[in-house]
Amino acid sequence: MQTVQIALGAIGANEISRIAQNFQLRKNNVESAINLLFEGKSPSFIARYRRAKTAGMNESVIRAIRDRLFKIKTFHDRREMILKALETQGKLTEELRLQILAIESPKRLEDVYLPLKPRKSILAAGAREKGLEPFAEALWTEDPSIANLDEILPTMINPEKGLETIEKITEGVVQILAEKLSEIPAVRASVRNDLWDFGSLRVSKTNKVRDKHGLELKEFFSYVESLRNVQARKYLQIGKGEKNGFLNVLFDWNLEQAKKNALEALVEKPVSQSSFVEQPVNEDSSSEADQAPEVVVTPEVAPAPEVKAAPAPAYTHKYVELIKKAMSVAVDQILKPVLERECVRDLGERASEHAASLLARFYHNRLVANPAGAIKILAIDPGFRNGCKIAVINEEGKLIDHAIIFPHQPQGKKELSLLVLEELIRKHQISTIALDNGNASKATEALLYELIVRLKNPKHLEEDNKEILPTEEASEKGGTDETVAESAEAPAVEVPAVEVPAVEVPAQISAPVVPEPVVSVETPAVEVSPAEVPPATAADGAEPTAEALAAAKKAELAALAVIKRAELEAQAAKKKEEIEAQKKLEKERRQAEYQKLVNDTKATIKTLPEAPAEVKFATVIEAGSSEYASSILGKEELADSDVGVRAAVSIGRRLQNPLNELIKIDPVHIVSGLVEFEVQHRYLRPALDNVLESCVNLGGADLNKCEASYLRHLSGLNQLLAQEIVEHRKKNGPYKNRAQLLEVPGLTPEKFELCAGFLQVHDGDEPFDATNFHPEDYEMAKKILDAFGIAKDEWKTPEKKQELLQKAIDANLKDIIATTGIDSVTSLKDFLDELINPLSQEQIKRFGPVYRVRQLDFEELQLGQELPGVVQNVVEFGCFVDVGIKESGLVHISQISARYVRSPYESVSVGDIVTVWVIALDKEKSRLSLTMINPNREPDHQGSGRSSRAPARDYPRRPDRRPDAASQNAEGNQGGDSQGAPLRPRSPERPAGRFPAARSNSGGSSSGGGSAGSSRSSSSFRPRDDKPRGARPPRLDPNRPPQIRTFSSQKPIEKPNLSQSALSGDSPLGTFAELAVFWEKSTPNDAGETKKGAETQNQANQSAPQKDQEGTGSPE
Repeated sequence: MQTVQIALGAIGANEISRIAQNFQLRKNNVESAINLLFEGKSPSFIARYRRAKTAGMNESVIRAIRDRLFKIKTFHDRREMILKALETQGKLTEELRLQILAIESPKRLEDVYLPLKPRKSILAAGAREKGLEPFAEALWTEDPSIANLDEILPTMINPEKGLETIEKITEGVVQILAEKLSEIPAVRASVRNDLWDFGSLRVSKTNKVRDKHGLELKEFFSYVESLRNVQARKYLQIGKGEKNGFLNVLFDWNLEQAKKNALEALVEKPVSQSSFVEQPVNEDSSSEADQAPEVVVTPEVAPAPEVKAAPAPAYTHKYVELIKKAMSVAVDQILKPVLERECVRDLGERASEHAASLLARFYHNRLVANPAGAIKILAIDPGFRNGCKIAVINEEGKLIDHAIIFPHQPQGKKELSLLVLEELIRKHQISTIALDNGNASKATEALLYELIVRLKNPKHLEEDNKEILPTEEASEKGGTDETVAESAEAPAVEVPAVEVPAVEVPAQISAPVVPEPVVSVETPAVEVSPAEVPPATAADGAEPTAEALAAAKKAELAALAVIKRAELEAQAAKKKEEIEAQKKLEKERRQAEYQKLVNDTKATIKTLPEAPAEVKFATVIEAGSSEYASSILGKEELADSDVGVRAAVSIGRRLQNPLNELIKIDPVHIVSGLVEFEVQHRYLRPALDNVLESCVNLGGADLNKCEASYLRHLSGLNQLLAQEIVEHRKKNGPYKNRAQLLEVPGLTPEKFELCAGFLQVHDGDEPFDATNFHPEDYEMAKKILDAFGIAKDEWKTPEKKQELLQKAIDANLKDIIATTGIDSVTSLKDFLDELINPLSQEQIKRFGPVYRVRQLDFEELQLGQELPGVVQNVVEFGCFVDVGIKESGLVHISQISARYVRSPYESVSVGDIVTVWVIALDKEKSRLSLTMINPNREPDHQGSGRSSRAPARDYPRRPDRRPDAASQNAEGNQGGDSQGAPLRPRSPERPAGRFPAARSNSGGSSSGGGSAGSSRSSSSFRPRDDKPRGARPPRLDPNRPPQIRTFSSQKPIEKPNLSQSALSGDSPLGTFAELAVFWEKSTPNDAGETKKGAETQNQANQSAPQKDQEGTGSPE
C-alpha cells in the first residue's frame, strides 16, 4: 500500500493553487487533503472519515493529488541536486540560483542546466582541440578585435593542427557555435514547440512483413498523424510493430521553419552578453543523449508561441550568416535526434498512462460486479481437444465434485456429456452454471441451451438414442486415454521400389520374354522362375557374346524384381485387410462400451431427484484463471485437483464473489491479455493497485472471515499485519469487538485508526462494530439514537429501524442538532443514513452477470426491443455486443452515448454488462444494429444504456465533483443523481419518494460541512420539508411507442446520399449513417418511397424510424 510518508518541503502556494485549478477544487480543501496525506492518512480513510475537512472530496481525486505530490517532490529533489552540483563546481551565482528556483517545468530545468553540467563534447571536440574555441567565443560576442575577418582568417591557417584552409577554420567555428546554440534554453524550447505543433508521425511497413507475419498492423502500413493527435492505443501498437521489425517510424516536420523560429527566439537575448562558460571535458561522463533526466513526470511540452499582431523583430548579428549556418548544424545534427528521442519517450509515457487507465477501469468493473451470492455453482472450463473441465462448488466455494466431458470434435461425445451435466445438476440441485468465455465457449453455450431444454422435458431418458462416435483416426488427432483405444494401429507396410535397369538388347540377340505378373488379393501373383526365361542365342547359332550375356543377366534380374514387388504388394494388401477388420472390431467395441456408459448414466439419473425448475448460466471472464490454477495459492487450496479443475473452481468462485476471488490473482495477469500492445508496468501496476485498494475499502471486510490475502489491501494494513490479524484470530478465537485489534502485535494506534472503520465484527459485543461507523463516532451515534428515544441495544431490529426512519422524517433536524451537538445538517443526515441502512456500500454495485436460459432467434427481434448484453469486442468504430443470439450486434460509436465519445475504448471494455436497444435489422444477412441510448427518454435526460459505468462525457462543473480521468474510470456514474453520484437500490422498508438515492463513499458532496467521522459519503436522508436534490424527471407514459432516436439534437439529421457504386456494394461505406441508408435502400418496400428534393428528403429522414416500425412490426 502506497502512503505519502515524504517531506513535502517547499510546496508553495503557487503549486497548491495550480493543483486546485487543475482539479477545480478550492485551495483550502486541497491544503487540508495535503496535510492529511502528510500525516500518513490513506485516501480511502480521508474520503470516508475526513469529509468535513475536504468538503467531501472524491477518493480518486485524493489519489490523483497524492500522485501529483510525488511528481512535485521528485522535481524538487532534482532541482536541489542541480543546485548542489553547481555549488560544488563553483558555478552557482545568486542570479542563477534565483533563476533555477523560479523554474516550474522539468524540461525547462534540464534546458537551463544543460550548458552548465559537465559532459563530453561530441560534435565540436575536434575544433576545440585545434584551439578554435576562443575565436568562436569572440565571434559570438562580436568582439571588436576581430572586426576584420578577411585579415584574421588567413593568419589562423596551421596545417600542423589540421587547419589547412579557411573553410576548415570556418567549419570548426560553426561546429562550436552549433553546440552553443543547441544549449540555449530558448532555442531548445522553440525547436521543441515546432516539433510538437507542426510535426507528424509517418509510419510505413518494412520488408519483414510476410503473408502471415505483421498483417495485423495493416492499418499502419501507410499511416500519417499529427504528433498532438496520435492516439495512445495506436502509438503503442506502432511501438510494438517497430520493435518486432514490421514498421518504420519517422518524424516529419519542417526543419527550415524550425531554424527560422529558433533564430527569432534569440532576439530576446542580447547578443553582446556572453553566456558562454568554458566546460572541461569529462571522459567518464556520458553523452547528452545518455544523460536524460531521471524524473518520472507527466510529459510536459512548452506551449506554442503566441501569435502576435506585430511581426517578431528579425535576428541581427554582425556575423549573422555564420550564425545561420551554426543554427542549421545545431538543428540538423544535435537538436533533431535529441528532441525526436525525447518525443518518443514522451509519447510512450503518455500512451502508457492512458492505456493503464483504460485497463484499470476494466479491472475495476470486474471487481465491483454483482456477486451471485452463497449458492452452489457448476463451473465449466471449456475446451475442444482436452475436453471441458467441470467443477461443482458449494456455498462456501469449496470443491465438492468434478468431472470432464468431451462434447466437441474430435471426440464428439455429446450425448454422454449432456447426461453427465444433468447428473451433476440433479445430484447437487444446482440452478446456476458459470461458463468460461475462453476457447470453445460458443460451442459450449449451444450445449447448455440444449441441456436446459432437456431438463424441462426429460423424454430423452426413455428414448434409445444411439450416438455414432467419430472414427478412430479423428479421435487420435486430439483424443485422450479415456477416448482412444489402448491398442495402437500397426504401421502400414511400405513396398520398396525396385529399380528395373533399362536394358539395351542388340538387334542380333533375341530379348527374353517376361510375362507381366498379375497382383490380386484373391489370386496370387503369377510366379516366373528364372529357368523359364529362354536363354539368349545368337541369330546364326554361334556362341553369344559377353554383351549379350550381360544383357540377358540384367533382364533376368529385372524379372526377379518385378516378382518380388508383386509379392510385397500382395502382403501389404493382406495386412491392410487385417487392419481394417481389426479397426472395425475395435470401433464396435468402443461403440458398445460408450452406449453401455450412456445407458448406465441414464439409469443413474432416473434415481436422482428432479432438476431445479429454473436452471440458467452466465458467462464469466476467464482472464487470470490459468494463473491462479498454476499458482502456489491455488495448489494449496486445491492440492488434490489438477490444473483444469482448479481453473474451473476459480471461474465458479468469480460468479459467487468476484472481489474475493480476483484479489488472489495478480492484477497484471487479469488485464494483460485484453490489449494487443504492451504497457509499461511502472504505469500499469500503480493504477491497478489503486483500483484494488479502493474496491476493497469500499465494501470493507468481515474481521472473523477474511483471509490475509484480502486484509492486506485495507487502509493502514500490509501483508505482515494482515497475517498477524489472522494468526491472532486462529490462536484466540473470533474477535468480539474492534478494540481487540490493539492486541495484535505490530498494530499501533495510528494503524488502528486507519483500518478500524473498514473492519466489521458481526454478532459481537458492540453493535456499532457491524457498521461503517468509526470507533471515534460511536458516542455521537449513541446521542442521535437517544435523541430519537431508541435504545442502542434494540436499534438493530427491523422494527426499531423503521421507527427511527419515521421519527427522522417527522422530526425537526435543527432541534436534533441542538440536542446532540453535531456540527451540521449534512453530518446528521450521514449518521441517520448509516443507522437506518447499515453497510449500504456493499449494495452499491455497478452491474451484474447476464443469465441466459435459451438462445434467442433472429426472427424474434423487433425494432426498439430492449435487451441485456455483454460486450464481446471493442473496435475503432464501436463495439460488438452478445445479446443471446448466434451473431453479435454492432453498437456504433455514435450509439454508445448521447454525449460525444472520442474513442470506444474509453467508454466500454470487454466483458461489460450493458443494456441495448435494437435500431436496425437485416434478416437476410443476419446483421443487427444496436444502441446504448435509451430511445424512450427525452434527449435532455438521455444517457447511456450501459449499467456498468458512466458514459464518456465532460466532467461536472461542481468543484468537488470534477475528477481526473482515473477517477472517472474508477468510480463510474451508473444512474446517479444530478451531481453524478451512483444510485443505491432502495431498501424495502423505505417509502418511495422520501429519500433520494445515496452516494457511495467515494463520492463527494459540495457542501462544506460533513461529519469528521461519518462513514457515509453523502446522506440519503432528507426531512419532509426538504426538496430532494437530483430528483429524476417524471417517467414517460409506458404505453407510448418508443421513438428510435440516434442523436440527441432536436434538429433533423439529413441522411447521406450514396453513389450508385456504393448502393451496388462496389464501394466501401465510411459511416454508420451510410450503412443505415444502404440497408434502407436495399429493402424493396422502401424503393418506391424514395423522393427527390432536399425538403422531401428531410421529411423522409424525420419519419424514417416510424416507417421502419410500421413495415417490420410494433416493437412492443
